Amino acid sequence: MKKDHVHMLKRSLGYVAASILFASNVLNPVTASALGGFDLNSSVISNAINEYSVDIAPGVSESRYSFEDREGKMTEAFVVEMDMDNPEVSIEAGTPNNGVIFGTQTVRQQAAAESQEGHMVVAAVNGDFYNMANGEPFGIVFKDGREVKPGMFSDWRFFAITKDRKAVIGDVNYYN
Repeated sequence: MKKDHVHMLKRSLGYVAASILFASNVLNPVTASALGGFDLNSSVISNAINEYSVDIAPGVSESRYSFEDREGKMTEAFVVEMDMDNPEVSIEAGTPNNGVIFGTQTVRQQAAAESQEGHMVVAAVNGDFYNMANGEPFGIVFKDGREVKPGMFSDWRFFAITKDRKAVIGDVNYYN
């Protein structure tokens, strides 16, 4: 049962990541928190069914929302909120085998490669589009403070955590 919950959480977090990527491809550079929180009173929700939140690590909480959309389809959304004022909490880029050589590897395997005693991955999402043949991301990738994959499409946006731990969504001009 717990394994099913973890699988469902990771799958659903992927949908949240896709939504973030979609939003980041339409918005101008903004502070990511300006996107706002999840709201069961949204116009896309016709019937709120359930809302559940739990702390999954110090400074990290998971919220699960179940609802029917305007077409009556059952939908679940998982949201992970992080206290970026907590120095023990971070958002980091995952890569195959926690290295700088790109390839294909599941999000779960990347999270396992990153996890170690005192540094555990508690949530992970697929946060980029990539070449299915060789696993190279289409977007910019910074890992451990250095650029390991430069360049991005000129009309794309990116999500990043700045050196002062602020979340931002920006375009190529903001990046340069």
